[in-house]
Amino acid sequence: MSRLLSQIVPRGVFCQEMTLAQEAEALFPEEAAAVARAVESRRHEFSAGRTCARRALAELGLSAAPLLANEDRSPRWPQGVVGSIAHTGKGHQGWCGAAVGRAEHWRGIGIDAEDSTPLRTELWSRVLGSSELRWLQATPATDAGLMAKIVFCAKEAFYKCQYLTTRAFLGFTEVEVEFDLASSQFRARVSNLSDAEREPKTKDALCALPALTGRYCVTPALVLAAIAWPNTGQDAAFERG
Repeated sequence: MSRLLSQIVPRGVFCQEMTLAQEAEALFPEEAAAVARAVESRRHEFSAGRTCARRALAELGLSAAPLLANEDRSPRWPQGVVGSIAHTGKGHQGWCGAAVGRAEHWRGIGIDAEDSTPLRTELWSRVLGSSELRWLQATPATDAGLMAKIVFCAKEAFYKCQYLTTRAFLGFTEVEVEFDLASSQFRARVSNLSDAEREPKTKDALCALPALTGRYCVTPALVLAAIAWPNTGQDAAFERG
């Protein structure tokens, strides 16, 4: 498989990926204990994710070490590092990847992977905001379902990216995404926060989130999206794949 993530992450973000058909590296005992009661497929996804993460962390010069999970199940990255892990599919058709960067350069990194199948129309109202629905209505019917899946994937990547800072849940319709199809880029921002119960500090943090630029790619099997929040306050500079 070609290196897909490297085509969509900005400079200064390091990534690794593998298919779930490939053999993952052995887990550290602490990691193995964390998934000892999980089903075999979940253990393999976990192992593949940790394999990709450790290989990406090695590019930052970090030695292999256990990568455990926080209480919210997010990866507990080494001090000074931010990152994201994503996987989708099962068996030989499955995919897994990880992306990491130094916290001095990035406030957050988010990646997401989905099967490249159309998003079911009954889910559109749960995932898409009014502006996105209008945009899809102007899209050829043969493409609209897949474009809806790309919106889903982009919002997931944005959610993971911001969560490293806010530790706050965001609903799909609380995020708005706009696309530049010519460059395979998207712009995501918080929009129309619901009246869900949130502490004032959390709501203020969500309202203060900037619009962030990411990139996506689509293959016959996968939809991938990546987004990074630079510490400089400037848009991420993308390598062209």
